[in-house]
Amino acid sequence: MKRHPLVEKLWPEIETAVKGLGFELVQMTFGGHPGAAALTVYVDRPAGVSADDCAFAAEHLSVLLDALDPVEGS
Repeated sequence: MKRHPLVEKLWPEIETAVKGLGFELVQMTFGGHPGAAALTVYVDRPAGVSADDCAFAAEHLSVLLDALDPVEGS
């Protein structure tokens, strides 16, 4: 399956970040309607992933993505 160019660009950065948080990057997608597109990051680890884990990862990735600013506009 071909990845979106933004996913290809961000994969190394996101993978490094989630590894540092103790997760494995399983999949990442980008898409949706213009102005409402979303980047979705799927993580896992041997013990499984809880909702709190997802919130923890999302908070850290949000800071990284704000710094990288990979998408034009808001």
